[in-house]
Amino acid sequence: AYSASRAEDAKALVDISRSFDGGFLTFVLPLILDGIFSKLAPGVFMPNTIQMTQKYDWRFSEVARRKRRDRALQLGILATALGAMGTVAFMVVRALVGVVMRAMA
Repeated sequence: AYSASRAEDAKALVDISRSFDGGFLTFVLPLILDGIFSKLAPGVFMPNTIQMTQKYDWRFSEVARRKRRDRALQLGILATALGAMGTVAFMVVRALVGVVMRAMA
């Protein structure tokens, strides 16, 4: 009974542990992003996964689920920000090309 109730946590712990083996993209970058986002919006984003696994009141499966949520929000925010910056850059380049074209005419 105990083993069955902890199976989800065991799988989550293995998955979390494996995510630390991936190098920069799956270990270092998430730590950096978690640090930035949890400082900017502590009510929305939790600390990094290592800190979360040390919380005794959180099961490993809860930590994994919460970090997936955090990661999805982080990616959404970053994608929106990059998209907005790309749009602004495009508008600036277009305006500059228009100015140059008018100056050459």
